[in-house]
Amino acid sequence: MEKTMNFILTVDSLIFTILGLIHFYWAAGGKVGLDKALPTTTQEVKIFYPGKFLTMIVGFVLLFFAYIVLRAQESIFILSVLFAMRAVGDFHYVGFFKKIKSTPFAIYDANYFSPLCLYLSLSLAFIAYNV
Repeated sequence: MEKTMNFILTVDSLIFTILGLIHFYWAAGGKVGLDKALPTTTQEVKIFYPGKFLTMIVGFVLLFFAYIVLRAQESIFILSVLFAMRAVGDFHYVGFFKKIKSTPFAIYDANYFSPLCLYLSLSLAFIAYNV
């Protein structure tokens, strides 16, 4: 069981680290994947424009999540709940229960972002329960 938990912790931490680095890439001006990373209306108008500073903050927060997963395991349950909430979404633009489903973001959200959030929620809940 301990090997399984260590493997899950490593995978989850690696996911958070990669996501953090992607956000730093975007903050530095990178464009690859950015068009699919922000929610849009059905007319493909961006819901919000986070800007470089906020994108860097998100990158740091994701790296902090990687740290929590590896070092501060008493906080893992909170992360599990946060990612479950993200997977469920806002019932309009993001999450499994969104209404807008045909934009590039919505398609990526349904196929990649929300399932990843669900995986992170379940795996972190597993770790929190077994710690």
